[in-house]
Amino acid sequence: MAAWRPWNILRDQQINPDFVLVDGRWRVPAFLAAVINCQTPIKILFDDYLERNHYHVVESIQAPAKMIGRAALFEVEPSERSARDFLADYLPLFLKPD
Repeated sequence: MAAWRPWNILRDQQINPDFVLVDGRWRVPAFLAAVINCQTPIKILFDDYLERNHYHVVESIQAPAKMIGRAALFEVEPSERSARDFLADYLPLFLKPD
């Protein structure tokens, strides 16, 4: 799945991004992939968030720290939850585009 490929490359290079821009199709899965793969605190800017209520499902994981225009800024800390646990709870969100 496209949302995972960049994370595999970053992991292979031992790079932990501190900022992720979520834009385009598959935004919710891209957000979830960033949350699952974050190893250090990161900021996630989720574009077109304000008026698209179907994106707000991610607030069950993390509430936005603030809104910047129509984008939401999330400040995410690494989680103790395993990728398996996230997928068990949120797998349906990985299977549908925006």
